[in-house]
Amino acid sequence: MLQLPAYPPRIAQVGRATIGLTRTALLALSVSLAGCENPENETVDPLTFEYELFGVTVNYFDAYAALTNPSMDGKGCTNVFCHGIGAAGEAAPGKSLQLFPNVTVDRSVQMANNYISALSNVSIGDANASLLLAKPLGALSHVGGTLWDATESEYRAAAAWAKQNVPDSSALDFASFPANINLLFISRGCANAGCHRKGESNAAVGGFFLDRDAVAGDQTMIFNYLWALANVDLTNPAQSKLLTKPLDEGAGGESHGGGAIFADTTDAGYIALLNWIQNPVPAPR
Repeated sequence: MLQLPAYPPRIAQVGRATIGLTRTALLALSVSLAGCENPENETVDPLTFEYELFGVTVNYFDAYAALTNPSMDGKGCTNVFCHGIGAAGEAAPGKSLQLFPNVTVDRSVQMANNYISALSNVSIGDANASLLLAKPLGALSHVGGTLWDATESEYRAAAAWAKQNVPDSSALDFASFPANINLLFISRGCANAGCHRKGESNAAVGGFFLDRDAVAGDQTMIFNYLWALANVDLTNPAQSKLLTKPLDEGAGGESHGGGAIFADTTDAGYIALLNWIQNPVPAPR
């Protein structure tokens, strides 16, 4: 459950720039916050929401910027013909979800606006019922149609943000992730310029997004871990995108914009990833 501050701060402000929301979005936000642990019903600042995962304190706004915003950008939700805000600041009338496109700076007014608008479409405490997830999943009527299914990495990353948890009922070893799996991604060039590097693109390239500068014990490492987990198939580990995309097509892999990272399944990196995926543990709650 999100931890709300004990003081009555502003509703949404970054520096001196107040976030402008439509009346519809503000109303929806007040409804979505109704289930939070806030017995005194005080005004809250969504930019300060926090939760804990693997003993690491995670800021909900930063998690949105790392997981959900690039997922929606990658699926075209920020297109001006959908939920995108135009160059002149015009937004789609009647839509509570209104997003600035091409936002690459996490702690910016534009990203904060996107976060607040997305949060107004999340049912805290019952994330599966959230419009943000249900409409593009096809569970509810959506003018833009069905954009993803529950197995796609973009959906799983967005769901991990909304639920403040890992994408599945089981998790993979987080303790070994920084020194083994994350280091493998870095050493094999996955977080290089032109690949899956966070900050270079506003969208999750190929459903995978990595912070090259992630630090162990910090939320940045949590975000890299969650993106990795979103690309894992726990029921059929060898078919995980984390393995099939970098594997040479001649060895059973898939087409990959970055080419073949693993020549075959005997590559030490491939084996390390497979072993990690094959040993899930109960997910934190």
